Amino acid sequence: MFFKKKKYEREGDRVWATTELKWRGMVDEIIKESDQYILILATAHFKKTVHEMRKQFQTRGLKFKDYDAAFRFHVEEWKEGRGPVLLVMAEKLSELDTLFQPLEEAEMKGREILISAAEHHPLKEGDEILFSFASRLPCRSRIRFHCAIDEPLFKMFGGDRLSSILKNMGWNENDSISHSMIISAIEKAQEKVKQKARGNERVDSVEDWFYYNVTS
Repeated sequence: MFFKKKKYEREGDRVWATTELKWRGMVDEIIKESDQYILILATAHFKKTVHEMRKQFQTRGLKFKDYDAAFRFHVEEWKEGRGPVLLVMAEKLSELDTLFQPLEEAEMKGREILISAAEHHPLKEGDEILFSFASRLPCRSRIRFHCAIDEPLFKMFGGDRLSSILKNMGWNENDSISHSMIISAIEKAQEKVKQKARGNERVDSVEDWFYYNVTS
């Protein structure tokens, strides 16, 4: 069964001052908005990030399910808006396509799925996995990236300098900031990474990715 491409909304990135604040804010938003979506997909590109996300969910008492090959869901729960928070690696999102086959577009009308990503991939092509998946969903979806200025990718375009500028503008570090300028800056950073990268070796953390694929 094939679905027509659906529009999805890419929200402004939630940019946090530190990784610790990012986790707090991401979990807060999922808890607050869990009843607004038929499903929240919490995803990341690297195993280390997924492991940390799982730990954060458990610490905060957030109910979730891990995706694996044996994962199944009850279609009726989704129709009634009682779908789970599902923790899944970004590279596994395409495997979910078959799980949506029982869902007809007509009965999904007016319902939304939130894709909450805990990081950007160092390469723009990596993030395209999320956009491609969202375009195949049988209902509308929102894509929201959470990131922190102290993460490796931000260092590619002067995260410390950006932090200083935002502080001078009165930014409260306990809150996230969203701006189209930041999305543009991240994409430019990804282009810089692509130019410097020797390859795209699969590793377990973003730190290892930069070490094995960029560091000389």
